[in-house]
Amino acid sequence: MNRILFCTVVMFAMLFCGCNSAFRPNKTQIHISQDVAKYLAKTEMVIHNNSTRKQIERIVKLETVENDTPIAQLTYKKVQGKMVILQIKDSLGHMRNVAIPQVKLTAYPLLVSTTLSPSITYFLLSAKRNQEENAVLVFVYHALVSTIDAYVGAASMVAKRHARYEVPQSFSLSKLSDVTTIDPSNQAQLLDVPMPINQNPTPYLSEKYQKKYQYIFSVNSGYGITQSLSTKFLNSHNSQIALPNNMVNGQWTSFGFHIQPSKKYQWGFSYHTKGDPNLSCNFLLNEIGYLIPYKKGHFEIGGGLGWGMTNRIHGDNYVDSFTTFQGKPLASGRLLEEGYKFVPNVNHAFMPVNGHIQFIYPIKNNFEITATASYLRVPCYSNFITAETLLTQENITPNITSFKREELSSKEITIKTVNQVYTLSLSIRMKI
Repeated sequence: MNRILFCTVVMFAMLFCGCNSAFRPNKTQIHISQDVAKYLAKTEMVIHNNSTRKQIERIVKLETVENDTPIAQLTYKKVQGKMVILQIKDSLGHMRNVAIPQVKLTAYPLLVSTTLSPSITYFLLSAKRNQEENAVLVFVYHALVSTIDAYVGAASMVAKRHARYEVPQSFSLSKLSDVTTIDPSNQAQLLDVPMPINQNPTPYLSEKYQKKYQYIFSVNSGYGITQSLSTKFLNSHNSQIALPNNMVNGQWTSFGFHIQPSKKYQWGFSYHTKGDPNLSCNFLLNEIGYLIPYKKGHFEIGGGLGWGMTNRIHGDNYVDSFTTFQGKPLASGRLLEEGYKFVPNVNHAFMPVNGHIQFIYPIKNNFEITATASYLRVPCYSNFITAETLLTQENITPNITSFKREELSSKEITIKTVNQVYTLSLSIRMKI
């Protein structure tokens, strides 16, 4: 299962790594009114990038969205720039320059540090050999790939630099006076291009039509109900004693940092820990969520993948005797004793999988309260030193019996239990 998940993540990363904008449409639209559309239908139009170094021009096409709607649109192939110039020329040679704002699109950073890192970290930390060296390697790896992503991610967009820009949906040309051509003899008036002002700024788009981000800090606490999916020995061991390896129900706490670049989605990281004195379970999730507005609040549907460490701090020892060995009955007067000595504080790396739905409701200023229902898939482990001893009965006297002990095997074993955790929680979020 882990290998399948690892290969899936690798294929996903190879397809999308650093290429968010490459899959976007190569055209963008300017919304216009029907009056403006009728006027512009009799003119020639081009878009240029308003650059003195290398001017790039695009042909502009007038499209009518619906016959019964007051809105039409101008469509052109995307061109890089926070502001481009729409040049309008009528049949008399009169011209008009109109400033068109553009926003630089953002996307979830599907780079090595956010796709391959959880899997690679998990496999490095779960290796049985050179654990200390692997732990150092993990820190070096994360520092290295974060630096590489910062440069390679930007470099991979060079060929698609135009695809990241589009006209904001909130911008439109609705007044005929904004596009009416001017006598070119009045050069001062022709070159005086007023900057467009966003009359309805939002937390994600400024008055100058520039993208803004919201940064979210959250503290979450909830109660999780655990259901065991499967339990197995990792050392090809069979036990006749039912060894418990449960993860008990209890409190979960998390701390999160997320970035919201638009009203539609947010992404970030969250650190989770379980409140259990017998079991230490801590992990970091890389999450993404899609936002759906509902009345004053939002529903968020999302999930995450990460890496973590778990170890069992306290446990019990077990011993019992049986009349069978490897499924076969023993001779009369012989017993097989199985003993298990608990080994505490053995670290195990794991790769948690999370899915959640939450309702986010604003309460005051930049504070929000969130009710969350989440699903978590996480394993827990127990380590024992097991010894199999053959007991042979010897009758010393009619009233005295002793057992001769012969140790057959001794080794360390690990039990792994995969758990599903269903959590209901509340959190406080602060936006800046």
